[in-house]
Amino acid sequence: MKLKLKENLVLKIISLVVAILLWFYIQMVENPETEYVFRNVDITLTNETSLDNRNLTIVGDMHFTTDITLKCQRWSLNRLKSEGFMVYCDLSE
Repeated sequence: MKLKLKENLVLKIISLVVAILLWFYIQMVENPETEYVFRNVDITLTNETSLDNRNLTIVGDMHFTTDITLKCQRWSLNRLKSEGFMVYCDLSE
């Protein structure tokens, strides 16, 4: 009975080692694509004077944010931060 438990334990350890090695291979070599959302990225408004020319105005808070969804390889994503994105909104049209 103890012999069967030891053999089973060895198989479990081997299975665990193979699973970890396979996971490392996928993460390092294959570098799978993943999707990530950067939340509350600031929006810079441009050509605000064109609104005045058309008798339009923005009511309320002048601080706008947006969410950016990015799909890229996992290792590229590690170097990105939400502060690295610049979003512009052209109000001329």
